[in-house]
Amino acid sequence: MSWDTEATRQKLLAAAVEEFADRGFAGARIREISNKSGCNPERIYFYFGNKEGLFEAALVHELSTALDAVTVVGQGIESIVAFAEKYFDFSSKNSKMARLAHWEGLEHGSAAGAKERSVRAESKVQEIRNALGISNLEDAQNLLFVVVSLCNSLLATPNVHQVILGKKSVAGHKKIVADAIRSLAQDLVENESEGQMGMADNAQNQELSND
Repeated sequence: MSWDTEATRQKLLAAAVEEFADRGFAGARIREISNKSGCNPERIYFYFGNKEGLFEAALVHELSTALDAVTVVGQGIESIVAFAEKYFDFSSKNSKMARLAHWEGLEHGSAAGAKERSVRAESKVQEIRNALGISNLEDAQNLLFVVVSLCNSLLATPNVHQVILGKKSVAGHKKIVADAIRSLAQDLVENESEGQMGMADNAQNQELSND
């Protein structure tokens, strides 16, 4: 009987996501992941090399899935607000993703699978630039960072926002994200417009001085 390697790999990843999200890297146990997946522990080492490799694969899988699944559609500020809302919805339904990211920050000195994750982030940054019509790369990067960080924080550190904001519904948290991103996107668009006007004025003044 042939061995369904991809099915086995996906079972291990699903079990690893659950175990690492609940216990972190240090607290997670290979034996527990094996039991949850119904796969022999040796399969973990065969597919992922070691515990570190499995953690990286689980984290990259979850975070990359989020960026791949949620796209910026349309143009203008509201397209970015809609993207933030969709990212919040996706994160809410996949809350282990936010917990994995926080465990990574607590236990690892560098980003797991940084190259692969960066490629996906760069693609999303370009979608934001195109939707808002902004030329500044760093502005678009900062906006994506706020979207991801705010959504993850609301989901992974509920006690913090409960102390500050009081108890709010999921819809209330989603509105916080939408309002914050709308304000930031508006600022970026206005800054872009002012920058273009400034460049036009400078060019006109240069022409006058040449005359």
